[in-house]
Amino acid sequence: MIRRYTHPEMEAIWSDSSRYSGWLRVELEVARELGERGIFPKKETERLVKACEQVLKAGGVDPQAVEQVERKTRHDVIAFTTVLAEALHTKDPEVQGRAIHFGLTSSDVLDTGFALQIQEAGALILEAIRSVRTRLWDEAWKYRSLP
Repeated sequence: MIRRYTHPEMEAIWSDSSRYSGWLRVELEVARELGERGIFPKKETERLVKACEQVLKAGGVDPQAVEQVERKTRHDVIAFTTVLAEALHTKDPEVQGRAIHFGLTSSDVLDTGFALQIQEAGALILEAIRSVRTRLWDEAWKYRSLP
């Protein structure tokens, strides 16, 4: 993205931090579902979900930490899950992270997270279009009798 041509809200949506927050939301929902289906013990999953929510509220996974781990692993999702596991352990040392990324491929997380970013960007664009449309209507109505 060329910064001078980008609105701050759109830049935030496409930031590394936002991308990793989307990935975390995907991992969180899958873990929640695994607990609901009884694939992992309910108490264990509840602790994991609570810790994931705390990580999200605290700003998500640190992009610089992911980048640092990725230099060693040469894999973005492995780096992400490694940093996420550390963040979860920080929030609750008793958390078992077994349900994180269980049954998922990297593409499941990447593609779904990307779709979340597209939805957010689309909502921002629609909001801007509605604003312009309203302004145009107001101006047209204001000057309706002007030749």
